[in-house]
Amino acid sequence: MTQDAFMQFIATHDLYSFDGLLEITLVGGISHRAVWITTLPELKPAVDGSFEGLPETECFYLFDKKEYLMLNVESMDSVKCVQEEYLK
Repeated sequence: MTQDAFMQFIATHDLYSFDGLLEITLVGGISHRAVWITTLPELKPAVDGSFEGLPETECFYLFDKKEYLMLNVESMDSVKCVQEEYLK
């Protein structure tokens, strides 16, 4: 999946309130029910060399594992919205 395709998915389902139940399928076939939290900005190289130019990262909360997952959209095969306003 591309970053543009993922952001279009978020806009199409109006998931900016971070309350939609999603099913994300990772490359390799593993699926999780999750809620999207936010996009973390690209971390460009720091003056002191702390960062090495990491790309944007998506933060999800996985309901089945009860933990947070940080990943790049390239590691996602697909994402679908199971229910909008799930957490309301």
